[in-house]
Amino acid sequence: MTTLNLQVSSDNDDAYEWEGDSTVYGIGGSDTADYMSSRATAGDQDWAGFRFQNVTGPNGATINTATLTFTAENSTNPSSCQLRVYGDDVDDAPAWGAGDSPKDVTTTTASTNWDPSAWVVDSEYEVDVTDIIQEIVNRGGWASGQDLR
Repeated sequence: MTTLNLQVSSDNDDAYEWEGDSTVYGIGGSDTADYMSSRATAGDQDWAGFRFQNVTGPNGATINTATLTFTAENSTNPSSCQLRVYGDDVDDAPAWGAGDSPKDVTTTTASTNWDPSAWVVDSEYEVDVTDIIQEIVNRGGWASGQDLR
């Protein structure tokens, strides 16, 4: 069994749009996780996107387990939240660029609801994304070494 441990690795691999001002943050070096924890408030509908480069695994590979892990860096808004996690339904996900918003991607059919508890600084939070990643690697155009978000 192969295990991959991937991280957001460049400035254009994450983006966050806050409903409060419809501005996309995180592109070009800003810390998306910091924006997420400090701006999100109850009732907001916000969007975040994360791109993982050079994902190795052949087309149609069986994904046994896939998790997305966050480490809370900030807890200026330490309330719990309700999240819905999707993948970007493309074969090879491009980097986020100026004007790109995570809310505008074509989402995978697979998704998961995630209700993490209140954020605590330096704590890790995980969500199961196995079905989402499986759907992406099952796409006809998926090939090992491509990027996903």
